[in-house]
Amino acid sequence: MAPAVQGFFGNGGGRAYIARILGKGTTCASVRLAPDDAEGAISFEARTPGAWGNRLGVRIMRGTRAGIRVSIYEMRLDRSEGGELGQPLEDFDNLALDTQGPNFALQVINENSRWVSCSTMNLRYASSPKTILAVLVGGTDGAPLDAADYCGEPSSLPEQGTGLSGLANLDDVALLCVPDHVHPGMRAEDREKIAKETVAQCERLQDRFALLSVEGGQSDLAAIRPIVDTAFAALYHPWICVEEPTLKRDIWIPSMGDVAGIFARCDLVQGVHRSPADQEVRGLSREGERGSVEFSLTADDLDTLERLGVNAICDLGKARGVRVTSALTMSIDAQQRSIGARRFVSFMQDSILRGTRWAEFEINDERLWASIADQIQTFLKSLWESGALLGSEPAEAFFVRCDRSTMTQVDIDNGRVIILIGLSLAEPGAVVTRAITIQTTRPGMK
Repeated sequence: MAPAVQGFFGNGGGRAYIARILGKGTTCASVRLAPDDAEGAISFEARTPGAWGNRLGVRIMRGTRAGIRVSIYEMRLDRSEGGELGQPLEDFDNLALDTQGPNFALQVINENSRWVSCSTMNLRYASSPKTILAVLVGGTDGAPLDAADYCGEPSSLPEQGTGLSGLANLDDVALLCVPDHVHPGMRAEDREKIAKETVAQCERLQDRFALLSVEGGQSDLAAIRPIVDTAFAALYHPWICVEEPTLKRDIWIPSMGDVAGIFARCDLVQGVHRSPADQEVRGLSREGERGSVEFSLTADDLDTLERLGVNAICDLGKARGVRVTSALTMSIDAQQRSIGARRFVSFMQDSILRGTRWAEFEINDERLWASIADQIQTFLKSLWESGALLGSEPAEAFFVRCDRSTMTQVDIDNGRVIILIGLSLAEPGAVVTRAITIQTTRPGMK
């Protein structure tokens, strides 16, 4: 995951949600300290479960002016050099031990620490405290992960959902990828299930786009097949070489994180309507003669991958570097193969639904329909002016219809406003129509 996130930001990404996946039976690291020179004890626990918490250390010493000072450290992996203490993470000074006093230690740590929580606090020192250092222990990652862990459990509260189901509650997600869906240590059926669930979420919500990868080591291009026929996902091949950020060594990873960063970069510079093709992949390493890309691809290879609906990552030499050479969805339909067109339509629909939420409490009548149509026309005109729509004038680029020809009396009585929109897309130069429904709480008059 870390290399994928690094590749996202290194290639132009600006913001990312990370869903941590936990195996069954995972536990939190913790430590209980009962200093010899004090009465009582104090207990610390890592904020989240997992073996990562076993790398945390806690130091307690006399406060600079009063009370105690608590410091949280990331302990050295190799403690034979330079002692145990590694990178300081947090420091809380002049903490009080009296529950009624200001700066009470338990309250300050629990409200401000990103790394630990303080679960027990009843220390009493008769004199100035001595320095004590301890390492958190007992954190485990639980059972090996499977598809069910990645798919997760849904929840009405975003912070309580897990895995992919937890991300479904976020309404500002534009791209979705699970780098581990091609992890060689995972069973084939689990890999396929994770990929299909990623695509299914994008198709169901229609406000995000999935990025998938071919498995590593796949040199037989003819054997590659997209797992589903969909316009809401893209498949990339081959893997790329990057530097692992923690251990500082070269590793081979699927390109999804880097590609997501390229998408973000193109959205910012060119607009969401432009497909992210012929874009350089930045921040790669080179492993000897193999270079930065797992396999060298010829012109015939690129043609084969394009016909299969697979986007190639190719080393084009020193002058042009490593580039994503195409931008195709996994759809068989030729009119649905443009990533730019698919994501633009999703962006348009989502923007309109967000921008017309005010209509929910309005009376469903002609005045509301005219107001909605005017707002949408203004929005689409701005997109046309940016080059996202074809046409020498707005009337050639789009149309918006919201009247009794788009709704039945049953729709009106039930508060449904139906808008029919037609767009002349810059990519692939086709006209598409979409019907968008807005639900109001006040039905119209007959």
